[in-house]
Amino acid sequence: MKISLQKRKSIACDAAAELTKDNPDILATSCPLCKKTFSAATDTRVADIAEIVAEAIVVPSQKEVNSNSPLRRKRPVKVV
Repeated sequence: MKISLQKRKSIACDAAAELTKDNPDILATSCPLCKKTFSAATDTRVADIAEIVAEAIVVPSQKEVNSNSPLRRKRPVKVV
């Protein structure tokens, strides 16, 4: 089944809007195609699960802890 580029963009935007309606810090995925698609459809950061884990295991500096680092998240991370 083929769908137009406009329809694919519409579907991606609708899905991204639904997934980010709670305003998460990050939209997490393990699918490279989903990451690419959702990155183009939302302003929310879209990250691979491995990226999030790598960020979490790196020991942050005190400056990072006091700034907008992932350790200071107040909103949930949405996993798709």
